[in-house]
Amino acid sequence: MNPFWKRAAWFLPALMLWSSLGMAGGGAVVPTGPPILSGCEPDYPPYCIVAEDGRAGGFSVELLRACLQAVGREVEFKTAPWSEIKQDLADGRLQALPLMGRTPEREAQYDFTFPYLTMHGTLVVREDNADIRAPRDLAGKRVAVMQGDNAEEYLQRSGLGAEIVPRPSFEIALRELSEGQHDAVVVQKLVAFQLMQQAGLKNLQTVGPPIFPQHFCFAVREGDRDLLAMLNEGLSI
Repeated sequence: MNPFWKRAAWFLPALMLWSSLGMAGGGAVVPTGPPILSGCEPDYPPYCIVAEDGRAGGFSVELLRACLQAVGREVEFKTAPWSEIKQDLADGRLQALPLMGRTPEREAQYDFTFPYLTMHGTLVVREDNADIRAPRDLAGKRVAVMQGDNAEEYLQRSGLGAEIVPRPSFEIALRELSEGQHDAVVVQKLVAFQLMQQAGLKNLQTVGPPIFPQHFCFAVREGDRDLLAMLNEGLSI
């Protein structure tokens, strides 16, 4: 088994177990205020997903539930594409998001808890592509990303000369890559593996070393210090 998958196979179930145990152990805390309004994107596995019954799930969603329960609060989720819930938080229609990478571009609109997860991006190409093996090879290439994602900001910031193609979701971006519509996708590595497996995309592969690090946090609207302190306290517990 690939060493990455060995680590993931142990690490993610352990995190989910820790989260569920934390929720069970905090059951004595009685909610002391109205539910916090949060959002969940539908296809960022295993962190944010939406079940067939419409319920928000995934590691980051369950972690946010557990952290708020630990400080006596509950949470309700709106499920929508990432670009929509990201803007909803900036405009004040939502109060928090369970999974947001902290980037320089976001500092003016959002405040962040301390990171609870750090992962890296990767390049995904078709198996018959021998031209792309590193970010420097993206110049002049058509590179799909999820609209508003860390990957889009990374490509804009890096000035690699790629033609950036924002798509509504990474699943759509990967399917289109598989069909020949793009040259590459930049995506978080574990998300790529999960989506490729779920969609049965057998002609894609990740290439090159890990690229930009992604430090994932809970996010609140800029200046919401009370909620930020509550979420940091819940994470500490």
